[in-house]
This record gives sequence, structure tokens and C-alpha cells, in this order.
Amino acid sequence: MKDVREEMVDDSKLDVLAERLSAALDDLKEMKGKVDAMHIISTRLAGLEKDVVAVDRKVDVALRKSDAMDNLFLTMKDDVIQPIKEEITEIRSDTTNNRKWWRTIGAITVAIPALTAWAGFQWKPWQGDIDSGVKKVQDQFDVARAKRDDQMAKYSQDVGHELQSNDRRLTVLEFRANNVDGKGAK
Repeated sequence: MKDVREEMVDDSKLDVLAERLSAALDDLKEMKGKVDAMHIISTRLAGLEKDVVAVDRKVDVALRKSDAMDNLFLTMKDDVIQPIKEEITEIRSDTTNNRKWWRTIGAITVAIPALTAWAGFQWKPWQGDIDSGVKKVQDQFDVARAKRDDQMAKYSQDVGHELQSNDRRLTVLEFRANNVDGKGAK
């Protein structure tokens, strides 16, 4: 009697079984590689999720600050800018109301020099007084200039005479120092 096992197992069946096991092991290895890749992708996605959450928080903070600045600008508009606008409109209305005064002041400012010039050309008795005063001042100036010139001439003559005297003394001392005149230095 043949063993049932021997009948059931022959070499061709074992080869087929070995091939199937080898293919199954290859498939398992491939699936393990894919699972590892999925694990890496999952880890990366978790890191990206953390980054997205951090960015989302930062955006939230930035939006809150932006809203706070908007609120600040709105309150500034009401508290600061509006009173300034009111002051500007008040000043404009004041200048508009005072336009007559400004025109009058401008007309007076132009008229005063014109009237002064006209009065000067019409009334000339003082012209002689001015001319005589100018002549007196000019005469006094000429006298003072002449006195100054005389003093300068006198000083320059005195200085010239003093320089000539000093030059003569130096020349005599030089001759004696060099024993040119034979008297010798004592």
C-alpha cells in the first residue's frame, strides 16, 4: 500500500507550492514596503498637520491684531480725526466770513505806500533841509578825512625817519664788529 502522503505530494506539486509561497512572500514584502511607505507618509502628514495648525493659529493671531487695529482706527476716526475736520471747517468758515476784512487790509496795505509817495512828491519844502543836511555831513566828512590824511603823513614821516636812524646805527655796529673802520669792537 502506498502511502497517501506520497500520492498527494509529488515534486511538481511541491515546485508549484514553493513558487506560490515565494510569490506570496514577495507580495508580503511588497505590502510591507507599501505599509512602511504609508507609515512615512502618515508621519509626514502628521508633521504637516502640526504646521498647518501652527500657521492657522498665527493667521488667527494676525487677524485678531488686524481687527484690533481696525477698531483702533475707527475709534481714532471718531475721537481724533473728526474733531480735526470740524476745526478745519470752522477755520474755513472764519476765513470765508472774514474775506471782507482781508480785502480791506490788502487795499490799505497797497494804499499807504502810494499815499506816502504822492505826499512826498507834492510837498517839497523839506527837500532843501535834506540837501543842506547832506551838505553839512559831507563837509564834516571831508574835514575828518583831511585830518586823518595829515596824521597818516606825519606818522609815516616819523616812522621813516626812525627806520633810517636804526639802519645807520646797525651799519656802524656792523662795521665795528667786522673791524672795517679800524677802531675795533670794544
